[in-house]
Amino acid sequence: MGRRRLARLVVLSGLLALVAGSAEAQLPAPFEILKAREPAPDFALPDLEGRTVSLEGLRGRVVLLNFWATWCLPCREEMPLLEKLHRELGPNGLVVLGVNYRESAAAVRAFLKAHGLTFPVVLDDGEAAKRYALYAIPVTFLIDRQGKVAARVVGSRDWTDAESRTVLRGLLMER
Repeated sequence: MGRRRLARLVVLSGLLALVAGSAEAQLPAPFEILKAREPAPDFALPDLEGRTVSLEGLRGRVVLLNFWATWCLPCREEMPLLEKLHRELGPNGLVVLGVNYRESAAAVRAFLKAHGLTFPVVLDDGEAAKRYALYAIPVTFLIDRQGKVAARVVGSRDWTDAESRTVLRGLLMER
């Protein structure tokens, strides 16, 4: 096979992978419900005002822990849906907590303000991402009232759909 033909084949396979990846990204990411719940790795991270937030400090509440970044397009699409959950289910005990991956407080603050987002966000220098063994973003962990990981979602999803609401309400009803 000639070099030109090989180069075209490599470029074509790369384009096909890109198209397949973007088509896959449009699908709602499925829930991975964990039957054997393990303790969620704890962390202590600064929020945008410099106060330390720890997962241990949220024990007793259901936590939707979303790892994201402002440059991540699927993350950006998911943010308004997380805000809606924060406003609707926050009074019922749900904490929506964004964990921004390796960006400055100023950049994150500007993004939140521009998009009217009010749920709490902490800044991760990469340590929390390591503890959660992340290899992509967005990734969301649902943590029960006892501090155990109940479910994981790799990729973005519509957090206002019937399945999401059923899973979240189920966790909120557990004692």
